[in-house]
Amino acid sequence: MHHDKTEENPYPLTTTIKAHSLSLRNPQLKFLVRGDNGTFVKYGVDVQEDQVSANGLSAFNLAEYGLDPNDAEVEYIKDGGPTKEKCVLSSPQSLRVYTG
Repeated sequence: MHHDKTEENPYPLTTTIKAHSLSLRNPQLKFLVRGDNGTFVKYGVDVQEDQVSANGLSAFNLAEYGLDPNDAEVEYIKDGGPTKEKCVLSSPQSLRVYTG
């Protein structure tokens, strides 16, 4: 999908969305975001699924519910050259918000 530069949107944008539940890649690719000056890659499967399988509905009450220990990689241009860093991005936000 391509969006041309307009008065409201000063930057042209091209997007490609691909989805697949599983692949042979190990670890599983969770998502990949590419931009003009960098790439963000997150690996692993949804930790909430395993937590609910192991703990049933009481998993929603666990302090660590939804916290993803899997690393992410950020690669970006810094000082004219590529820089690669590992980071852990996790949020306590979860489906528990929707359980009422």
